[in-house]
Amino acid sequence: GLAWLWHEEIKCLFLKYRDPPSGAIESLITKIFKYDLYSNKTVEIICHLKRILTDFCNKFNQRIVTLVNDFKKKQLGEQTLLPLRSDLNEFITQEVTEQILQKYLNSTNVDKIKRCKTIDQLIKLIKKPFKISFNTYDTKAIKRLDYLMIGCKISSRSGKNIVLEIFLTINSNNNHI
Repeated sequence: GLAWLWHEEIKCLFLKYRDPPSGAIESLITKIFKYDLYSNKTVEIICHLKRILTDFCNKFNQRIVTLVNDFKKKQLGEQTLLPLRSDLNEFITQEVTEQILQKYLNSTNVDKIKRCKTIDQLIKLIKKPFKISFNTYDTKAIKRLDYLMIGCKISSRSGKNIVLEIFLTINSNNNHI
């Protein structure tokens, strides 16, 4: 039903943006629930969605910190300011990326994500915060990484692709300004 579709699309939204534009949130709610944008129900759902996205961000950031700590343990205490690109590429693979993002990828059409090379951007979405978190924990810097997913197609498992359509519309409108 609607609850399942809602949760699926929220996870697709999170893969696209850690800090989504408010217009995207509003469009998502009106497309799924058909509520008037300024109704009390819509305001409630917006608040709920923001809590969910904050929770997703916190869990994502915790997984990145855990990944950094695992990497440092494997390096056997070698002191380094940043890992070498080759070490990072060897450590953060597609498999590792899929494990970290499993909760969100379960709501997507993973085959389509792989076919249109979005998986490559998702790997970067793990590597960049990994580098940011290697020496310090900076959630604001991680939120600014949304640019990595511009142009990426996150298809939902159900095939409804509401988030994908919203961002195609937003990008199309921005190109006509």
